[in-house]
Amino acid sequence: MSIWSIIGKIITFPFRLIFREKKQEPPMEETSQADTTNTPSPGATSPVVAPNQSDNTDLETRIDLMLSQFDNIKLEYEAMNQRVQNIERMVKELYTMAKS
Repeated sequence: MSIWSIIGKIITFPFRLIFREKKQEPPMEETSQADTTNTPSPGATSPVVAPNQSDNTDLETRIDLMLSQFDNIKLEYEAMNQRVQNIERMVKELYTMAKS
């Protein structure tokens, strides 16, 4: 991966988050009389699920993915920085050899 593609991803990533197309939820359907006949009795218990639980897990997975991508970019940056330092060191050595 070249440095320019990494820089491009770093620059465009926040804009993709801000201007991404949001998923539209389908409109809520009204309950009909047929639906009320299949409702559980008042004594029956049903599992209580938070309405946004799937949204929270989706958000958590996205955050985990972003954190791992940032860690990956950090490692790539450190590797590139080390390469640049090696190149600078070699250029200095070549300069001193050419100077003498």
